[in-house]
Amino acid sequence: LSRSVGACGSAVLRMAKEKTFARRQANSPPTLFKMQYHQEVEKIFSVMEAGGIVIVPLDVGYALLFTKPDCIEKIYQIKKRSKEKPLVCLGDEKTIAEIFVNNKNSKFYYKLGYPVGLIGKFKTNYVDNKLCTKNGKIAIFVNMGEFADDLVRFSRNKGKIVFGSSANISGAGNHFEVKDIEKEIFDKVDYVLDLGKTRYSEFHKDGRGMSSTMIDIEDNQIVRKGLLYKEIKDLLKIA
Repeated sequence: LSRSVGACGSAVLRMAKEKTFARRQANSPPTLFKMQYHQEVEKIFSVMEAGGIVIVPLDVGYALLFTKPDCIEKIYQIKKRSKEKPLVCLGDEKTIAEIFVNNKNSKFYYKLGYPVGLIGKFKTNYVDNKLCTKNGKIAIFVNMGEFADDLVRFSRNKGKIVFGSSANISGAGNHFEVKDIEKEIFDKVDYVLDLGKTRYSEFHKDGRGMSSTMIDIEDNQIVRKGLLYKEIKDLLKIA
């Protein structure tokens, strides 16, 4: 993408029509790609701050991400998602330390190194939207890959939290390649970063891509069995 989005809503709309992609070429030098990588983080943040929704690759599959509250209703609509299911926050070690009340447990699960969704009580001064929380708790997805961590850090430095959900119709399972994302979702986002297959693309169940395993850090219970569930469960037994 050669043009800066800034905070111009009309620029975002034009970008949606163009449906610009960023893809790493097989022969790209690592140093050059790393520079492009950082540029993509800046561009994606700019689109989100202009009120846009982006599709980006996480290790566990492609995700819909945003920073503006106005995007929440749109996410529910395009995913056909029940409002009984809150959206999630993307984070890293510093995020969970800032948002969760139970820092000891959240840090323990983060240090396991597996991509998981951590559910716990949050400090109300950080999150106030009920569609991103439930019963006084919020879900923060951690260890989602290098790109996700870079985007979280960049956004935090700008004073923003990244929220989102998987890039699929609700109940359809995670998508590990852009080409598999449903047209009704694809056509309604403002920017797509296509980096090919995501890390855990081999994980399927009943013909659908598996979602992330989720753990309630307040009572140390696995509340959703997903990617790497067995490995996580075995580690918790050891611990």
